[in-house]
Amino acid sequence: MEPIPHYEKDKYIGSTHFSTGLLISSVEAAVKRVEGVVRLKADSGFRFRNLFSSSAWRKGVAIRNVGYGVIVLEVCVNILHGYSAADISYRIQEAILGVAQNKNITDKRIKRVNVRIGNVVTPREQAVEQLGL
Repeated sequence: MEPIPHYEKDKYIGSTHFSTGLLISSVEAAVKRVEGVVRLKADSGFRFRNLFSSSAWRKGVAIRNVGYGVIVLEVCVNILHGYSAADISYRIQEAILGVAQNKNITDKRIKRVNVRIGNVVTPREQAVEQLGL
C-alpha cells in the first residue's frame, strides 16, 4: 500500500504505511460478521490463484493490483445451508466495501469485490466441525 503523508501547518511531520495484512485482516473480520457465513475458505480453488499473494489465500482473501492505486478484492467463503447465496454475496460485498474504502485501512480505490461461494455447510456439518470430530 502507498504511504499517506501527514502535514501539520504545512509542515511534513511523517507518514503512515499500511501493510497488505491490515487490509486482509479487516476484510476477514467484516466477512465473518455477515450472518450465514460459516468461515472464509482457505483453499479457494480459484484458477488464477497464482496471480495473488499466496499468504493472502491462507485466509480466503486475495488482493490484486489492477492499476495505479486500484485493486480487486477476492474472497472465498463457506455459507450455511438455508441462506440465499446471492443475498450473502451482496452483504459480503457491502461489508467489505464499508471496511476497505475507509482511508484508515487503505488508500487504494476498490474496483471490484468478487465473492466465491466455496461450499454450503449443513448445521450438522457445522456442529461436527466445531466439536473437532
